[in-house]
Amino acid sequence: MPIIPSKRMRKADKESVDKEVKHLVEDTKAYKCVECGKCTVVCPIPKFEPEFAMPRIVVLRSIEGMTEHLADDQDIWTCTTCGLCNSLCPFDVDYCGFIQGLRGQARALGNDPTCSHRGLIHSATRIMAKTTNVRQDRLRWIPPDLSVSERSDVFYFVGCLPHFDTILADRNLRLTDISVAAVQLMNAAGVSPHISSEEVCCGHDLIWTGDEENFLRLMDKNLGVIRKSGAEKVVFSCPECYRTFLRDYQEFEGDLGFELMHISEYLQRLMDDGRLTFPKRESATSVTYHDSCRLGIHLEVIDSPRRLFEAAGLKVVEMENTKNRSYCCGNCAWTNCSSTTMKMQLERMRQAKRTGAEYLLTSDPKCQIHLSCAMSGELPIERELVDLPVKDMAIALAEILKGQDGFSARIGNWGEKGQPMPER
Repeated sequence: MPIIPSKRMRKADKESVDKEVKHLVEDTKAYKCVECGKCTVVCPIPKFEPEFAMPRIVVLRSIEGMTEHLADDQDIWTCTTCGLCNSLCPFDVDYCGFIQGLRGQARALGNDPTCSHRGLIHSATRIMAKTTNVRQDRLRWIPPDLSVSERSDVFYFVGCLPHFDTILADRNLRLTDISVAAVQLMNAAGVSPHISSEEVCCGHDLIWTGDEENFLRLMDKNLGVIRKSGAEKVVFSCPECYRTFLRDYQEFEGDLGFELMHISEYLQRLMDDGRLTFPKRESATSVTYHDSCRLGIHLEVIDSPRRLFEAAGLKVVEMENTKNRSYCCGNCAWTNCSSTTMKMQLERMRQAKRTGAEYLLTSDPKCQIHLSCAMSGELPIERELVDLPVKDMAIALAEILKGQDGFSARIGNWGEKGQPMPER
């Protein structure tokens, strides 16, 4: 995804913003937009928010020089950057990259997003970016029976899951169980990954809210930690972290000097090499899989999760909107939480429920957070239309690997009879 050249010191005057937007129009090929309307048809937001300015309208405003509109434009924050418009544009316009760049310029003009949780998550990320002498206690989640190494060819990048478990403690989602499951799966294949207490947030949420300066600080810290470890491969269970390294880090740094893989891709490789096998199961649990925007649409990692499900004896029932045409969970970078967001989330749960599957699996912790939020409390529709347990992909596979027939409600699950998860 093209990104405009680094603007470590932004200027807020209109002339400089005009200049940057012109560069952005060129870099993302926005000038090729012919207003064919395909992005409008596929964009999920207008279905619930008719006044939302469609992708082509935002592009047209910028091409016509309406830079001053950025000072109060809220549509650029409403966009979920799901990438469906990119995938269907016949002229290869990078609308997501365009929005990403516009957000930086909007911030320079004083147009900031309204952030979820009163901006706490963004503030925590900026603390990680700006401080050098604060030690993190981010490895407490590792149980004694997991095998991790001080030195390994494989670096497992955990991301913000330990922070989310603390910030969202009232949800009791226990997101670090995803990391436990990921390492259990690697251990089963004889891999003992290195996990560092010095890694920080990848910066996804900052670059997608226009804060490039602090994003670059986070990037520099993470690259320093990984290169110091000597690892040759970095594995991610968070699609946003994976996409940030694969697209944004390499856009600024070029080749990083180590291989990048999503956990599903890595497990598939281990399986193909004969190092990872799943036990035979008497009955197949039916599941439907939610392709997250970052993994399924942006990066087109579609086959590896499904191959793992098949090998683990799961029966996959596809939703109406799936694979690289998946339906967004409604939120990006903790910025656009609204009634429209909730409607999108409930629509996704309705699609999942209609498949008749027993579980909805996802590979993105944030999708799980957002969908669980929509399902909490009183609903504007009948609960039975959307009531379906949601489980992370890695947790489901780890449970099957341990020989559990069907799925256990012991870890990483919400939605079953509305019961909270038990304590460890």
